[in-house]
Parts: sequence; C-alpha cells; structure tokens
Amino acid sequence: SDSFELPVEGFTLADYVVAFLGRWKLFVAVVVVFLIGGLGVVVLESRPPVPFPYTTVLETGRFADGTPLEDLNIVRTRLETVYIPKVLLEHAIKAGYDQEQYAVEVVISGQSKKGDAKLDSLPTGSFLVLESRGSEQDREEILSIQQDIVNLLIQDHDRRAEVVKRELEREKFQAQLRLDELKGRESFFPRRHALLDDTLNLLKAQINTTTDLVSSMEKDRSTALVTATSKGTVDQALATTLLLVDTDITRNREKIRELEERLSVAIPRDRAILEQEELDNKRAQKEQEQALSEIEFKVNNIQKTAPILPPSRLLKGPKQILWQKTMLAMLIAGVMVGFFVVWITELAVNSKRYVHQSR
Repeated sequence: SDSFELPVEGFTLADYVVAFLGRWKLFVAVVVVFLIGGLGVVVLESRPPVPFPYTTVLETGRFADGTPLEDLNIVRTRLETVYIPKVLLEHAIKAGYDQEQYAVEVVISGQSKKGDAKLDSLPTGSFLVLESRGSEQDREEILSIQQDIVNLLIQDHDRRAEVVKRELEREKFQAQLRLDELKGRESFFPRRHALLDDTLNLLKAQINTTTDLVSSMEKDRSTALVTATSKGTVDQALATTLLLVDTDITRNREKIRELEERLSVAIPRDRAILEQEELDNKRAQKEQEQALSEIEFKVNNIQKTAPILPPSRLLKGPKQILWQKTMLAMLIAGVMVGFFVVWITELAVNSKRYVHQSR
C-alpha cells in the first residue's frame, strides 16, 4: 500500500522522509507537470506572431546641417492621406480585390509599439516605419505595396532636394562671380601703386623745376634793380617788367606750395586709401571663398530619403527567451510544489484516518 499510518501531531522530518519515499511517484508527477508547462511556455513564446508583420524603415532626407527635408509629422500625414490610399487603390484595381484587404500603418520611430528590438533601437523621431500584417501568402503583395509607397515618397523628396540644390547652385554661381570681380580688382592694385609712384616723382620734378624758375626770376629781378640803381633812374618799362616778374614769382611760389601740399598730404592719403582697399579686397575674397566652400558642402551633403530596412517580413520571435533559465525555474518550482503536495496529501490522508479511528 502507498499510505502510511502517521499521526497528525508530531510530524517530524523523519516522518516526512518516510512519506516522501512512499509518495515519490506523486512528487515526480508534479515535477514533470511543471517541466511540461515550462516547455510549453518556451515553445509558445518562440513562435512568430500570426499574421506576420511586414515592415519598412525609412530615413528621410536631410540637409547638410541636419535639418530634415520635410517635417516627419507632415510626411506621415501625406503618406496616410495621399500615397497609401493611392497605392492601395491601384493594387486593388490591378489584382481585383477589396481595397480594404490590406492596410499600412505609419509610425515615427520612438512612437511604435514596443517589443521590436530592431525598431526600439532607432533614434526617437528620426525614422519613419511602415507596418503591415498578413499571412505568408500575402507576402509578395504587401511587400510590393510598401515598395510602391516608398518609391512615391523618395520621388517627391528627390524633387524637393533638386529644387534646393538648384538654388544652392545659383548662390554658388553668384558667389563665384563676386569672387572673380574681387580678384579682377586686385589685379589693378599694382598699377595704381605705380601711378601713385609716378605722380610722386612728377610732383617732385615740378617742385624742383618751379623752384629753379623762381630762383632764376628772382636773380633776373635783382640784376634789373642793380642796373637801374646804377643809372639812378627807373623808367616806366622797367617798373612794368619788375611788376610782372613779382607777379610771376608770387604765382610760382603758390604753385610750389600747392605741389608740396599734394606731395605731403594728398599722395600719402591716396596711398593709405589704396592700401585699405587692398586689405578690404583680401578680406572680401576670403569671405567669398568661405561662402563658396559652405555652399559646395551643402550641395554635396544633401542626404536623400532612403530605406535603411527595405520592405521585409520582420520576425518578432523568439523573444530572446533563455530556455535553460526557464526550464530551471520551472524545475525548482516543481520540486518545491512537489514537496508541498506530498506533505499536504500525507497530512490529509492521516487526518482522515485519524478521524475514522476516533469514531
């Protein structure tokens, strides 16, 4: 018999061992049930969901500074209201099924349902995710629908990027014209310096010539005065000549003053202005070169919209379950529950027997 007469009170460890040896089959059965349950959990959690998820992940285009070609919320709205209905209708008409047979959900990364490791790892608000569900038989049709939606969005963003690129090319052309103009002005600076040098030398020569002329005129005037003094008389003709000579001397001295003023003031001022123009020109050239470089960087670094995960069936299982840990946990639970069931069973049997004997 599998029962033993044990008192209800004073249930010792030795009594429990005896009870366990007598009901080991019950203990094993409980453990086996828990192991089977654990195996069932592992199998169920490892099965892929049905219907299968079909997913496309899109990275929208960006400008060189990281600004998106278009706000993701606006893109999602246009997808949901224009592109997706259009593509679903075209496919339904072509294949002859109800337009409502398939659906495409659009979510922004970080807003999708949790549980997809590949999607949860995407930066929040940086990617668009197209999600559909269907059986294995729907695979080709769903993937074709998602691909057509992606193509429409890419074509639209390529047009937007091309418009921006053309505008940048126009700015680049204008900047290049400005740079060429500055370089053209720069080529005249040596000639302008040479003209200033020539002017400087000419002024010096004019000053020297005029100074010599004034000296000669003063000498002739002194000689005429000496001659008139020696004669003791100054006639009208000599007086007129001396007056004319004095006038010429005064005029030439004024001319010398003007020439010296130009030599000491105007020429240095003009040279300083020219040197400042050279500095401004060089600075403007550097600014234009920097502007050209920035425009070229913008033109060459427009990132196009493209799928980083093309239309595909994204399996969500198994859910990274460590079956060893699951089975070990169920084994431990089975052993604990098994001991408890053996104890409760033996306690119940002996209690029943005790009551029966008491009567």
